[in-house]
Amino acid sequence: MDSSNCASPSISQNGPRSLRRPGALEVLRTLYERGEDLLQATARCAPILGKSQAETLVGLHTGTLAAPALTSEGAAAVLRFERELATYMVARTPDPRRTRVATRPIPAAPVRKALKDAGYATTGTPRTVDGATHESLAVRTGIDRRTISRICSTRKNLTLNEAEAILTAIGRDELYRALVEPVVDQTAAINDWVEEELEPIYARLWMGRAALPWEEQLALSDLRWLYDEWQNDAALARLPYAKRREATLERFIARQERQPHRIPATLRKRAEESLAAQRKRYIEDEDRVAKEIGNPERITAAAVRDLKRRALAYGLLENPPVRPAAYQPNAA
Repeated sequence: MDSSNCASPSISQNGPRSLRRPGALEVLRTLYERGEDLLQATARCAPILGKSQAETLVGLHTGTLAAPALTSEGAAAVLRFERELATYMVARTPDPRRTRVATRPIPAAPVRKALKDAGYATTGTPRTVDGATHESLAVRTGIDRRTISRICSTRKNLTLNEAEAILTAIGRDELYRALVEPVVDQTAAINDWVEEELEPIYARLWMGRAALPWEEQLALSDLRWLYDEWQNDAALARLPYAKRREATLERFIARQERQPHRIPATLRKRAEESLAAQRKRYIEDEDRVAKEIGNPERITAAAVRDLKRRALAYGLLENPPVRPAAYQPNAA
């Protein structure tokens, strides 16, 4: 039996239903033949040991914590982990196209009411404050006067920039925080997420920079400097992306006495395509694992025992020991 190909073990699709889960069988077979790995052990043991996953991972790796014996329930926990890991990898990998999606519109009604309260003429209500004209508001906001008039009468939605300019002009900070800031924060969070995931991709592209145009090489060299700076500084590495980027940028400017080179559009496109391809692979993996392992709610100790029994009967699991091997920190 060849256990090197984890994607397609030789399982008859006409056999018992439980053997039509090649992914589940392969994980079980690996547990018996090679034992569980550190990530599987962490997911299984953290609830048992009453530790956080970080504490469990470090403890198991250093040997200060010992992995309990791997029972059928433990094997089921490992199977559920493999299923959940595939979903997690999709969830943590952003689609770079989201940075180019227009931000959601701001509803015009509350902004129009704020304009009415500030004395501007709105639908069915004349101006109540001298000087509060559409022309003066257009000057203060930089928005075309006819657009201002439509906002004050019939518009259903505003762009982010329109809402920000108007609410700032009339001094409605509380409404700005309620309507505009959440959209700004969401957009910034998506952009930061994508930029953070592009960092290791730029680092990989830097490895093959000799074949790239000179302007891309210059940009990659600066990006690699920034990447290495926080990778080698534990304090920086713990910061959220935006603060970490700001801090490393300050160091770069202080030491290099210049701004980093601009990232060429061609380089940015190549990196985004790599990120998109990575996300696509994770989605494909999630679909495959969902089919080959099944619903996590049905992965129980009884299901593992049944899978083991059937695999033995069909000769797909050869002479297993009494139980699969738990993680050992010094195992090869």
